Amino acid sequence: MTPPERHAVCLRIVLVTLASLPIASTKCMFREIPGEGTHAQCSHRRLTRLPETWPDHVVSLSASTNNLTNVQRLNNPYLKQLRTLDISHNYITAVPDDAFQHVPQLQELDLSDNVLLTLSQNAFRGLLHLTRLVLRHTGLYALSDTLLSHAPYLVTLDLSQNSLPTMPSSALSQTAQLTFLDLGYNKLATVMNHSMAELSQLKKLSLRNNQLSRLEPAAFSGLQQLQNLDLRHNHLLLGHGAYPPGVFSPLIALQSLHINYNDHTYKGSYPENVLALRSLKNLSIDVFHDVKFGEGFSMLTSLTCLKLGDICNLRRLKNETFTAFKNSSLEIVQIECDLTSIEACTFCYFPHLKVLRVSFGRHLTTSSVLLALYGLQNHTMSEITLISSHRAEPTVLEVSNTKFLNNICVNMLTIHGQITAIKSDAVQINSQLDICLQHIDLSENAITIIPNSLVVKFALFLLRNMKTMIGRNQLTHHSHRRSDGLRPGNLKYYEPLGPHGVLHFRIPPSLEVLDTSAAMDHLGWIPYYLDIPTGGNLTTLNMSYVGIWNCMTTITGLTALRSLDLSGNNDCVVLSEDIFDHMSTLQCLRLADMTLDQRFIMENGTRVLRTLGLLERLDLSDNDLYRLPPDMLRAQPRLQTLALTGNRFQVRHRRLSAMLTLSRMSDCILNDCAS
Repeated sequence: MTPPERHAVCLRIVLVTLASLPIASTKCMFREIPGEGTHAQCSHRRLTRLPETWPDHVVSLSASTNNLTNVQRLNNPYLKQLRTLDISHNYITAVPDDAFQHVPQLQELDLSDNVLLTLSQNAFRGLLHLTRLVLRHTGLYALSDTLLSHAPYLVTLDLSQNSLPTMPSSALSQTAQLTFLDLGYNKLATVMNHSMAELSQLKKLSLRNNQLSRLEPAAFSGLQQLQNLDLRHNHLLLGHGAYPPGVFSPLIALQSLHINYNDHTYKGSYPENVLALRSLKNLSIDVFHDVKFGEGFSMLTSLTCLKLGDICNLRRLKNETFTAFKNSSLEIVQIECDLTSIEACTFCYFPHLKVLRVSFGRHLTTSSVLLALYGLQNHTMSEITLISSHRAEPTVLEVSNTKFLNNICVNMLTIHGQITAIKSDAVQINSQLDICLQHIDLSENAITIIPNSLVVKFALFLLRNMKTMIGRNQLTHHSHRRSDGLRPGNLKYYEPLGPHGVLHFRIPPSLEVLDTSAAMDHLGWIPYYLDIPTGGNLTTLNMSYVGIWNCMTTITGLTALRSLDLSGNNDCVVLSEDIFDHMSTLQCLRLADMTLDQRFIMENGTRVLRTLGLLERLDLSDNDLYRLPPDMLRAQPRLQTLALTGNRFQVRHRRLSAMLTLSRMSDCILNDCAS
């Protein structure tokens, strides 16, 4: 619900117990839009038939997810202007002749997720303005030759998730204006010659998840406007005649070709003459063992995105593996293979590369992949992502393996896997990496993070232009070691305690997002006065499940903070009264699973939230609370969502809503609360 629609926001209580599930109303809801007409919402009403009466000028009707068994009652004069009809997710078994003759203005019709099996050849008679037809997951195993002739201006047709054994060529020949056709998840075994020759305007075709094992030479004749072809998840073997010479020749406008998830063959060769598509920009393809792309791929001069993997038998990336792409325009390369080795000049032939994503298995170390960045030195890139198996050998990031990375101007760096430590020389001061890097994600590693650890120095102090730092989910990898917390003796980058005992803790002045959720298990003590003088741009701070055991602190410097998550720090049973006093910009506050003290909440809950006048979301779930102060939320006029799941409230919902003055709220989630 958008703010303009929320004229009178009411309380919505969501309960997960079956006994308290609300019974769906059988009445439809209507919304009139000036200058457009009335929109009727009849979904999820357990209707067995459509209503008999309607308001004036209904232009849109949604009756999905009901118990309708047939198409009826569309002859009401107030439905003559109907343009959109959704009767999906019902139990409709048949659509009789002329079922839609009384709604001749209909443009969009959704019959998906019914049990049609077959359709009368005149089922859509009179729908001369129909442009979008969805027949997904209806059990269809055949289409009448003339079924679609009644909708000559059809643009979008979805026949996916049915049981069609052959291409419905005769039916499709009546839809010359079609631009989108989805035949995925059927039982097609081959694409026959000229089977779509009449679809001269088609731009996107999906044949994924069929049983295709062969394409006839003229399978795609007439599709000169086709831009996107999806053949994923079939049985089209690359080197066994499945792609006859010239099969893609008619596709002079093709930009995206997806033929991955087809060939499990360990060794083989590509039909390179077939893939010579000069307009192609995106290619997803399976990979053979120890492959070298031949000169046929050099014809792909417009290629900007190459995805290798899904089915990948490639084990070694050599210096010459990608030489065929040296004249291409490749900007994005994605490799998902269980590699065992990678040579230094593997990426030397990608002069325009902007995004590199490499996922590799346990036989290759992150260090080896970092050294293969040799050929990308002095490049300006938007992203480098390296993801290894959790069973890979541990890696320490240090200058010996980051020396080439330091010479790349990259905006976003993601490294997941088995990094156990980061040395202070991993990023060289004033290097291209130091100057350009703004977003770093070191989640899902095995870094032991304590306040004086090297990762803190690496991520927070050396990278001057950092905007986003994510280092979450290290918890399962390191020992349960309680640190001494953020004490001056444990921190290298701090200013000495001032005359009033204030600890000044510096972060990069550009930092906007800091997420360390579950990055450590015992952060420990927080100073009573913590000042972050360079935190003026920080908008999101997630320190959930990091083992803070003292929240009796006053924090200053976070003048732009909008979202704060302290959940899971269940040693913080009480909070300082003024902990949030200098965070008046907060819009989202999560204090879930902290075992907050009931007495503290009753005595200080109102005071703690006093300055948070902009708060929109508050999460107090899983704290075992049973009472809240009556005036606790009086200073939060904008509050929209309150989460109280996993507590022990014994009051009636009506009384609780009155006590908390929740009439302005859109969501009060009370799952597991007693009523």
